[in-house]
Parts: sequence; structure tokens; C-alpha cells
Amino acid sequence: MRAHVTGPLSNPDHADIKLYERIAAICESAGLECFAPHRLPAEPEAVFERDRAALLGCGVLVAEVSTPSHGVGMEMAMAAAAGIPVLALCRKDAESTLSAMISGNPAIRKIFYSTDRELEIALESALRSL
Repeated sequence: MRAHVTGPLSNPDHADIKLYERIAAICESAGLECFAPHRLPAEPEAVFERDRAALLGCGVLVAEVSTPSHGVGMEMAMAAAAGIPVLALCRKDAESTLSAMISGNPAIRKIFYSTDRELEIALESALRSL
């Protein structure tokens, strides 16, 4: 199965590439192939079609949502509409700012974490349950 791993990328102040790599590594260690947009060039003209096609071909969307992002929200909506499972990862200290469109959506599995180890344990468990 392929995982689409995503997080905010447009604003360099909020793009946490090391965290996205950690998430991708957890997915890969669980035996998943990963599509990770942060590893690819980001020419605006190509991003939508490339990422949309990859998203629609994946078995799960793993989205880091601690920082609000229009693009991540669009990916989550596309995945949910296509019946693709969505795992939303959010730091516990950012839970109060999580969009109600995410926190209130029963189709999105929310995973809250404080440490790298909590993230690893919870994400591995969620991936095993798919």
C-alpha cells in the first residue's frame, strides 16, 4: 500500500521537513511505500496535478495538521471524498487551533502527540489497523 505523507509547505516558517521525514520513515518502516511532496520540486503549475494524481492512487493519507494549511485541507477533503482513509497528526499543544472541519469530521482519524515516541507508537498502531 502507498501512503501520501503531507504537511504545510508553502510557508517556510511552518514547513517542518524533518518532522515530515520522520512521519515518512514511520510509514516506510510499517511496510508502506510513500509519496512525500516535500521531497519533490514545488513548481505551482505541476503541484496540483502531480499531488492530486498521487493522492488518488494511495491507500492512506497521513497529514500533519498542527499548523493550518489550505493545501493540506484540500488534500484531506479530496481523500475523504474518494473514500481514502485519512490520519490527521496534531501536536497536543496545537489541538485548540485545529479546524473544526477536521476535528468534527468522523471520517478523519485524529492522532494527538507530544513527543516523537508518542507519534511513532500512535501512527504505527493506526497504520496496522487499516
